Amino acid sequence: MVFGPWRPRCSTKAANGIPTRLSVHLPTVIAIKYGRPIIAARIGMSGSKWRNGGATISTGCGEIFRSQSLQSRFALKENPKVSTESPWLIVGPEVGYWGVRRVSELWQPKTLYISENGASADDPLVNGRIDDADRVMYLRNYVGQFHRAVAEGYPLKGYFLWSLMDNFEWADGYTKRFGIHYTDFKTQQRIPKLSAAWYREVIRQNRLV
Repeated sequence: MVFGPWRPRCSTKAANGIPTRLSVHLPTVIAIKYGRPIIAARIGMSGSKWRNGGATISTGCGEIFRSQSLQSRFALKENPKVSTESPWLIVGPEVGYWGVRRVSELWQPKTLYISENGASADDPLVNGRIDDADRVMYLRNYVGQFHRAVAEGYPLKGYFLWSLMDNFEWADGYTKRFGIHYTDFKTQQRIPKLSAAWYREVIRQNRLV
């Protein structure tokens, strides 16, 4: 995560401006949503010193990654070739670890939760089955990174998978499916996917499988 000056239209909301770091009232619980990892490095850094960016912070004034002041000081890049069925949902599981670590080191919260993490797919129904192996691998890679953060002592206490079942997505409507349960939108029948069976075992065994 990267911190810098707030946009002028945001800083005018406070009489004395807004601090560049959220250090005035440190939260005790923080929720992180993962979706579009971005790699950021200071201009002039060699390729060996690129660092993972990752979790976007919603400020109510737009994403800080898109600010002009940030783009003038950092080189930003993402890998659009590695995405889910939704082009805007870029795959980058390493940010799972680095996002948790960075938030923990910046704000020292007592508790962290992953509020949203999941992948879209077309998920064809074939002979009554949905073998969404791509989603299983996506989730396994991310959960593995979260497990690494927990193993190193960061206060990650919970994880919310997106989503339990297919639904109407704000960007994709009914064309992309995010659920680990298939929804027949005409009949409302629900069918567990391969990812549901995998996630059930993760919960039952309380470990990455």
